[in-house]
Amino acid sequence: MTAPLQTWLDLGPVLKRNDLVAVADFLCAGKHPRYQPSELVAAAERVPGRRGVRALREAASLARARVDSPKETETRLLILDAGLPEPVVGFEVLGVNLPFNPHVDLSWPAFKVCAEYEGEEHRTDRRRFRSDITRRERLEDVKWRVIRVTDDDLQNGGLELIQRIHNALVERGWDPTS
Repeated sequence: MTAPLQTWLDLGPVLKRNDLVAVADFLCAGKHPRYQPSELVAAAERVPGRRGVRALREAASLARARVDSPKETETRLLILDAGLPEPVVGFEVLGVNLPFNPHVDLSWPAFKVCAEYEGEEHRTDRRRFRSDITRRERLEDVKWRVIRVTDDDLQNGGLELIQRIHNALVERGWDPTS
């Protein structure tokens, strides 16, 4: 058995970029993450000359804390690869009329735009489905633009999703030329 960080290092020459970043994000996930992204960066720097080290360094530089799923990672990487501004992961929206302050998956707080990945359980679990509707309405009450993302949106390079995010950011004041 190897430690999780060692396993991630061993996967460097095996996994493709998005999968390697998803594993890195998993290592940095949760309220009390096992690792911080900076620790992954340091670990990748400690193995110069190792097969896959360039992939590890890139994945470590793209790792973020508080990512909830591999699909969130995939969505974030599509956004970055399209040249859009990097979203904040797990941003807590204050002032929402709910018993808690929701954390949105990916957001651009300055523009009050967020992207929420919705897997099958968001559709098939009745309680989750209803909760999502209320949550979205409460976010919209405080003027947030919520972009719902499903697996279909990630197909074919996510072009339509990228356009929706781009348009929402521009509508809220983002200048793509700056």
